[in-house]
Amino acid sequence: MSEFRQHAWAHQGAALALIALSLAGRVAQANDVDAFAQCRDIASAAQRLACYDAKVDALTAAADTTTSSDSDSAPVAAPAPATTTDPEASFGAPAADVMKKQVEQIEAVIEKVTISGGTRAVIALDNGQVWRQVASSSLKISAGDRVTITRKSLGSFRLTKPGTTRPMRVKRVQ
Repeated sequence: MSEFRQHAWAHQGAALALIALSLAGRVAQANDVDAFAQCRDIASAAQRLACYDAKVDALTAAADTTTSSDSDSAPVAAPAPATTTDPEASFGAPAADVMKKQVEQIEAVIEKVTISGGTRAVIALDNGQVWRQVASSSLKISAGDRVTITRKSLGSFRLTKPGTTRPMRVKRVQ
């Protein structure tokens, strides 16, 4: 493996570790940090990344279970498979369902905003897509606002409003 690829794998592993650690702080105990430390000690870049992926998946599943058990949370449907040939309709869908040519951003108008899990917004757009806020944000949104959702690194998405620089990290749920 080339030195460049090894370096790239190391950066991806570090980024995933940071994401996982931020999730761990929300939903996991101190022993989860020890599990990530075990991944760090793996010499093979591919095996180390697989270890981090497994830990992140476990923490994400735990976070989803915790969020869905909140009494004031609204039910959120699983992402609908993108079966259409319209690139905009598949924007934000899971990677297995997305066509080869990906849309980098969409613009839409918010039809409805509800609160899930006590503090996270669930945003219904005029194009039929539904997005869920995944991190705290000071961005104020309401029905009728025009927004842009942009694809970012590592499969994440950022919602912004014209005239403001405050972003909101979101994930498509429908």
